[in-house]
This record gives sequence, structure tokens and C-alpha cells, in this order.
Amino acid sequence: MRILRIKRPSQMADILRPYGIMLNGAPMGLIKRNARLELDVPSNPFVVQATIDWCSSLPLDVPAGDAPLTLRVSNTYGIWKANWAIKHAADTYLTLDLVAP
Repeated sequence: MRILRIKRPSQMADILRPYGIMLNGAPMGLIKRNARLELDVPSNPFVVQATIDWCSSLPLDVPAGDAPLTLRVSNTYGIWKANWAIKHAADTYLTLDLVAP
């Protein structure tokens, strides 16, 4: 097992709404604005994705290993382009990226 930490910064977009975290397509938890979520995950390779309603991040492939990982999830487009992104870029509405250890 390894530890997966997910951080969500304070942004105006989606201010009152949590993001869902999926691991290999299964829901693992919710993360609110300016919060952290810590999960025990398998050491083998897996895919993690963030979701909100019908929008999501691109899937992120995580290789096998035992070292703890920290990811950051955020709104890609910000508050001013959020409505456009919901209609035209739903699969990249959120960004999920690796934070350097």
C-alpha cells in the first residue's frame, strides 16, 4: 500500500462544490475547496481521475511503487471561462497533476 495525498487550492470556480476522486473508475472520496484528501492506495499501477457532475480531468496513470504521492486538483479554466468549459471542454474542466515530492 502507498499513500496518495490530493490537494485542492482555494479558487473562485466551484467554490461551494466538492470534486470527486476516482481510482480505477471507482469513487474514493470528495475533496472540498482549500482542502486535502489522503487515501491508502495499492502499490500496483492505477488510474486516478477527478470529477464534478459531467465534467472531469483527464485520467492520470500512476506507475507502481511504494513512495507516497501528492497530486493537485484544480479548475483548469477559472471562474470566467467555466461556463464555456462545461459545454466545450468537459473532459479537461479539471486539471490533476503531480506535485514534486
